Amino acid sequence: MCGTYSDVYCDAATGSCSGDNQLYADSETCHQICEHFPDNGNVGAADGDTVQCRLYHLGAAKSDPAGHCSHGGASGANVCGSWCQVYCDMILDACEDSYSGQASCQTACEGFDDNGNIDDATGDSVQCRIFHASVANNDDHCTHASEDSTADTCGGAGGDEPSCADYCAAITASCTGGNEQYGSEADCLTACNGEVLHWETGTLEDTNVNTLGCRQYHVGAAANDPATHCIHAGPTGGNACGDWCDVYCDAMEESCGDSYTDYAACQTACGAFATDGAVNAAAGDNVQCRIYHASAAAGDPATHCDHADEDSAAGTCL
Repeated sequence: MCGTYSDVYCDAATGSCSGDNQLYADSETCHQICEHFPDNGNVGAADGDTVQCRLYHLGAAKSDPAGHCSHGGASGANVCGSWCQVYCDMILDACEDSYSGQASCQTACEGFDDNGNIDDATGDSVQCRIFHASVANNDDHCTHASEDSTADTCGGAGGDEPSCADYCAAITASCTGGNEQYGSEADCLTACNGEVLHWETGTLEDTNVNTLGCRQYHVGAAANDPATHCIHAGPTGGNACGDWCDVYCDAMEESCGDSYTDYAACQTACGAFATDGAVNAAAGDNVQCRIYHASAAAGDPATHCDHADEDSAAGTCL
């Protein structure tokens, strides 16, 4: 699989496809996914699920990136292999126990919808399953890529409305290589299900409010621009999914109710905080530090409410 073509392929993917046509978040991700591509094609082949076909289209993408980059990417875009051919080649390579063989996989795949978008991390479609099979380096992604997608990520109601299962599967798949927002998918689920974070559910049309739906929207955009959107999709919202003070005051109201007389008083105090801290900073006189501790206060209010309050009584955010 891919083998000696890996460096050539990833150099071509980076060189020919950038900006809106970017295929991979970083070189490490490209090399990982390339290992799932069969390398038994003919040089110059314009179709078929092989690395040679993808290289042909990456060459053509130099002059027409919009027309050819998707064909050169992980999914093959129904050109370098049919949707089901790519899905089955990938999942049988990455998740050995998923099907008994090609025939059973192809039979199952014929029942999948093919109306998703390339790189969808949620939604009941073959494209979603291809995405998770392509990044499958643990059991979570194999489960998401499977026929019944038992985590509901690529099945059931997945993708129809915001859910912690969909959000956490997507953010841990798309936000890698220095853009991570959680230690693991399990950590994300623990936080999202109410043990740490304090968001309304919202809708998938949210783009700038402190909701789960807004974060799920931005994690979808992170597949093509992780450096920008992973922070917006993360716990703090990155001043996009709710401004800094909305996220701070929502968390304080939930976990440290005695810190301010009311929500308006919190907003007034927050307006004076510096906003130049790093996202997820645990120290420093800024709103980012206070957001970190206000979020952590859900599990340990006795420790973190003092760090998170206006005068940071414990001195951590001063």
